[in-house]
Amino acid sequence: MRPSIRLLAPALALAASLGGCQCGPGAAPSPAPPESASAAAASAAPDPSASAPPAAGAEAPPALRIVGLAQILVVYKGAELAPPGVTRAKADAQRRAEEALARLRDDKGTFEELAKQYSDDPTKVIGGAMGNYERSALPGELADAAFALEVGQTSAIIETARGFHILRRIR
Repeated sequence: MRPSIRLLAPALALAASLGGCQCGPGAAPSPAPPESASAAAASAAPDPSASAPPAAGAEAPPALRIVGLAQILVVYKGAELAPPGVTRAKADAQRRAEEALARLRDDKGTFEELAKQYSDDPTKVIGGAMGNYERSALPGELADAAFALEVGQTSAIIETARGFHILRRIR
């Protein structure tokens, strides 16, 4: 038994629309652009705000909107929002942050343990966990570092007006 054309027409129209066909009922699809037009389009200057194109046949990954972070923050006297009891010099704070990062890299403690030991941030009591952040909620240098990390990765030392940060992406 052959299906009726009336039954197939809606299915074919749906398939054509899902396939990207821009032709109407009964119209022929437009021909493919000539080779030179494709080459010209490919050689056009890239948009600086666009990321690298995905591999052939792959979809672009969705833009990362939120990251979960933990941090070790080492402050120094005079740093923005430094607690009044902090008396260490900036150079001493940087050395302390470098020591914490070296211990992390040498597996001489977990991030949570080292945050409790080295961090001056109030989050140290919970292993440095800060919560989830959108890019716009973080200062530029922290946002750039945080959104470049994969889950489980640790940043290099990032200096801001608040001190020396080591970030770990936890979500």
